[in-house]
Amino acid sequence: MAGDPSWRKFLTEARRRGWVVVLSLVLVVAVAWVVGKALPPSSNAEAVLVVRAAGPLSEQPNSSTKLAATYATLIPLDARIERTVERALPGGSTSYTTSNDPNTAVLRVNFSADSKSEAIRGAAIVAHAVSGPRPVSQNITRNTIAIASLPSSASESGASADLIAVAALLGLLLGFVLLAFWRPRDARVDTLAELRGQFECPCLELHLSTMSGLRPLFEALAGASGRTTVVVPCRTRDGGVADSLSQLLNKAFGQGSVTRVDVPGSEEAGELAAANADITILVVGPGARVAALREAADILARYGAAPDYAVLALDGRGPAGGSAGQAEASTGDLPAQVPG
Repeated sequence: MAGDPSWRKFLTEARRRGWVVVLSLVLVVAVAWVVGKALPPSSNAEAVLVVRAAGPLSEQPNSSTKLAATYATLIPLDARIERTVERALPGGSTSYTTSNDPNTAVLRVNFSADSKSEAIRGAAIVAHAVSGPRPVSQNITRNTIAIASLPSSASESGASADLIAVAALLGLLLGFVLLAFWRPRDARVDTLAELRGQFECPCLELHLSTMSGLRPLFEALAGASGRTTVVVPCRTRDGGVADSLSQLLNKAFGQGSVTRVDVPGSEEAGELAAANADITILVVGPGARVAALREAADILARYGAAPDYAVLALDGRGPAGGSAGQAEASTGDLPAQVPG
């Protein structure tokens, strides 16, 4: 699988741009953690009630279950119950919700407050306000709600943990959105298929350290005896592989038969030297931006030196890195020398 171009491209992109996702995740989670620490602590307590339909309604099937569902919606919206809680717990940051267990007459009151004691007390206040013969609201029929249990303890709210979990998901989503926006605007050439998509001339993939892929280029140049050849690096950083390739070609076809010129558009004006040659070989290192590739090709074309061959040079580290030396040690595998 490691030799699969698509898999190699995926790994290359992951190494090149993966930091965006990681950074986005870390930043969003860090912000969420700071916000979570700044939020006031919250405690929750729960009271359990049982609903029993009274009067003619009690004779209908599932009447208590339906009434419990109605009360679960009504109680949090009732103004009288809300005022009762505010009078009993003035100045506190409190809230409460009610829920009904599906297909049962069980009603649950969940009360949230700044402290555990307030949460326990608040749940009891709501339970007493809606139960028994004298509920505070006229919307609740007398003796239809009974207290099953009141809370004796409260639990800490998990809001901070939930916030961080949501932040992690948002951070990942933001990272992938940034990648989707960035990648098309920073297209790179890493595979031979991508290089061929940019040129109409023959494109080759060469491994200068192992000599792999060099034979087609040697055979093509061997049929162009007497013509001058220049090797042009696409970028400054491709100079090392351009040096390695020109050394190999000179060794095979005779010293001085191939010239290595400078980057098109640079201060050394490599395009001027390329304009006087018969064959132009553009050397591209993996990771070259498509924009830089097109710029180099356009400059060469304006001087009548459009690339005759485009080479994706892999594993070439230049003379200092030793790839040229390794290649020289294997020249026995190449075609015999052809006079320039």
